[in-house]
Amino acid sequence: MWPVSDEVTHGNATPDAAVIGDTANERVPWQRFSLLAVGMAATYVVVIGVPTAIIPNPLFHRMISAGAWNYMAWLLPAALFGPLAATFLVPWPQTCRVDRRLGAGGLASFLAVGCPVCNKVVVLAVGVSGALDYYRPLQPLLGGLSFALLGVALWTRCRTRPVALRARPGAPAGLCADADPRPR
Repeated sequence: MWPVSDEVTHGNATPDAAVIGDTANERVPWQRFSLLAVGMAATYVVVIGVPTAIIPNPLFHRMISAGAWNYMAWLLPAALFGPLAATFLVPWPQTCRVDRRLGAGGLASFLAVGCPVCNKVVVLAVGVSGALDYYRPLQPLLGGLSFALLGVALWTRCRTRPVALRARPGAPAGLCADADPRPR
């Protein structure tokens, strides 16, 4: 994890930091965030691509060639995962509970990209013909589910910025997107 710089914690604005909330400790270093987002997306591509053999390698072999939706279920979630993971690695103004959506989105992406007959659990449960007849048609749905879960998690995590900037007088700044700002 990157250390928080003095510019971020002590309120000295740099070109690398942009104000999100009202206090100095609610600054996000956008250059670091961008680099981390690209790096985490690339890591996601490799971590999912190698064991599913979309990236050719000597360790894993794909018995059924990957289709266009396999590539979409691999690359589109990576584009969401990178910025989402970067929000955990830089100072972020509010912590929202998105860990379940993040984990479920990553798992759904892995299952959507993988070869249906290479997945031993699926072959054990329904056999090779069941994997091709039942599981393979579900893989695009798993890819869509992955994209939706990661999208909602990223939206929830990033929604803290507009809420913090629009805070009404007397309302706490930086409300989590999961919190309801209306009085009960």
